[in-house]
Amino acid sequence: MIEVCVTRQAPTTVLLAALLLLAIPLVAAAVGLLPSDYYEFEFVSELQKAPDGNTVAFVRSTISEDRRSRESAIWLVATDGSSPPRQFTRDSSDPSPRWSPDGRQLAFISRRQDRSQLHLIPLGVGEAHAVTQLEQGSIVGFEWLPDNRHVLLSLRIDPAVEDPDQKAAEETGPKPNLKRSPNAVYTSDDGGYLDES
Repeated sequence: MIEVCVTRQAPTTVLLAALLLLAIPLVAAAVGLLPSDYYEFEFVSELQKAPDGNTVAFVRSTISEDRRSRESAIWLVATDGSSPPRQFTRDSSDPSPRWSPDGRQLAFISRRQDRSQLHLIPLGVGEAHAVTQLEQGSIVGFEWLPDNRHVLLSLRIDPAVEDPDQKAAEETGPKPNLKRSPNAVYTSDDGGYLDES
């Protein structure tokens, strides 16, 4: 039996470690903060505690003064403070970390190609790889299902882009393994989806 505990708060030791990592350089007290100081700030968000409670994944974002954009990477830190935080992903846009229910994989959204896709990385060994190839929509949110094998996606569909289902029907190659459930209701007892009929 796998027990999943969802929390949005991290232990004090994790917050202290994250704050030490992300100390904001201050300008001399006589000058105060200037608008350009904003580019020196480092932000911590999306704290996600692993199911075993030993590790927290979080997003560390910085602002690039040259590009005027945020760059985000996923970092990991031990909840007992036994080791310093370490950078887990290396791309410039890796938000939304989510642990698999068994804690062996981390899913996240990344814009490594020209569109944001859901990526998966096994802990300990392996590289991140895209598990979606979305053409028409963008990922608004996602959650793991209790079986550790499926992820429920919430998408924003762009009607200006051709529907990939119609495109796939016209091609002779393998069809995508997609099931559309516009009115899906998932039971709270992890029993699966209610019958839509």
